[in-house]
Amino acid sequence: MKIIGLTIGPIIKTLGMAKKTREIWTASYLFSFLMKTIIHQLKQLGLDEKNIIIPNQNPPSDPSKKLKAGFFPDRLIFRAMDGDFEKLKEAVNISMQIIANGIYEKLREENNALNIEKVRDALDSYLQIYFVEKDFDQDMNPIVELSSYLDCIERQTKFIHIDTNQVIQKFLKSKGKNFLSLDAGLDERFKSLIEIASCELEKIDKQIYYQTIKKYIINQYDEDETSIIQALKTDEAFKEEFKMYHKYIAIVQADGDDIGETIKEKKLDQLKIFTQGFTSFASDAVHIIQDYGGTPVYAGGDDLLFFAPIVNRFKNEQDSTYSQRNIFDLINEIDAKFKEKFPDNTLSYGVSITYYKFPMNEALVEARNQLENHAKKHSENGKRKNAVAFKVLKHSGRAFGTVFQKELMKDDSPGNRNIYTLVMKLLKDFSDKDKDKYLNSIVHSIQAYRGILKELFEHVPDQVEERVKHFFANSFDEEIHDEYRGYIDRVAELVYKVYIAVPDAEKKDDRKFQAVYAVLRTLHFFNQDDNERQ
Repeated sequence: MKIIGLTIGPIIKTLGMAKKTREIWTASYLFSFLMKTIIHQLKQLGLDEKNIIIPNQNPPSDPSKKLKAGFFPDRLIFRAMDGDFEKLKEAVNISMQIIANGIYEKLREENNALNIEKVRDALDSYLQIYFVEKDFDQDMNPIVELSSYLDCIERQTKFIHIDTNQVIQKFLKSKGKNFLSLDAGLDERFKSLIEIASCELEKIDKQIYYQTIKKYIINQYDEDETSIIQALKTDEAFKEEFKMYHKYIAIVQADGDDIGETIKEKKLDQLKIFTQGFTSFASDAVHIIQDYGGTPVYAGGDDLLFFAPIVNRFKNEQDSTYSQRNIFDLINEIDAKFKEKFPDNTLSYGVSITYYKFPMNEALVEARNQLENHAKKHSENGKRKNAVAFKVLKHSGRAFGTVFQKELMKDDSPGNRNIYTLVMKLLKDFSDKDKDKYLNSIVHSIQAYRGILKELFEHVPDQVEERVKHFFANSFDEEIHDEYRGYIDRVAELVYKVYIAVPDAEKKDDRKFQAVYAVLRTLHFFNQDDNERQ
């Protein structure tokens, strides 16, 4: 028996062309639609669905409801019968023509000189669709056997003429519905960054909020985001609640840790069972993201990409009060769902938090960088990955961020809780606007004491935890500090645990301080009133 593997691209290059939320969604969904169509055409040509190894074809938990996000990955592996290689060629050709027809129908609205042949030529030149056939032994793991081949041919690049790029870019920038949005059930305009970032304000007065947004929407699809912000922050309904973070957006990329290693250990019959959980998790993750107020772009099993507000408020139906959740609460909720499906695996996350005017493609690159170069490479107390790495890029040019292993402990009593549990407790407990001025002052004080903290850990190794507590008690011993004593004690605990968790290596002391500083700055950022200079 033989197996066939197929890979499609270039995904990252195409995402890099996007400058708006709807363009990123279109770029991502294009590849999901391509894979979905190839598989459909293969089955039409006689491929038995049982022979498909990945992607798993189980429908989402609610097949009647389209989830408005791409679910199909960039790889297909299936057991092949005689003639299937030729069938795959035909399926790819038909799928490319379907996409060419869809792009042509959209672009000819703006360019009557365009013809279908030019669009198809552009797709043939741009899209990278490679497949390979290999002999397969029943004892082999087909994913492992083909991955190295697919990795190799995936690195091939095409020379792409500028005219080809223009066709793709024009389609990404086109406004209104197209064949992709219709397929996904996206029956409304894609939300802009500022709509996602400020959705918390909807809970205050939904009618006024949407009237304000609608007033500055141009041609139904573009929006004057600066005017929307100015209107929201000056309106009587919102001006007391408008925060700095309402002008910032989180772009989140998540990926499973060591999924490949887990797959290597499984036989063919076990693979089908294991991969069944991916579609179910992806569907659940999309619902969690949407319920929080985020907007999913792609949910391919253990691979997620989405936009989300930094903070959002939620109504308690029992007493009609509101509580706030933040982007890390969302990550923890997604994590818990993943753990239900895959108890032996974890997810790592890269988060970029950027000003609404920050270039979209650069923010996307930063999220990917945080995932691949920080979260995926993180180790803490002998454990690897299972991490969240974030970076806040302020409008002023300042930046701060760090990476933590995101293991939440049930016992969060002082002395027992780990770094991430302590960080989450600080984020939850310190959300009072009256405390913000004091928080800002303690952030600056910690920065001033940076050298002292370094000396304390380097030259006073014995009883260092108690000494750190005494240092903070003595540094913040005025009457005004009494109201914040619990907070000060938790910051002291955070400082101690971060400093002992980060390995003592050359120049690592700066990394220790930056981790503490990033948490305190994040606390301040989550509570900060709007200030145009920041």
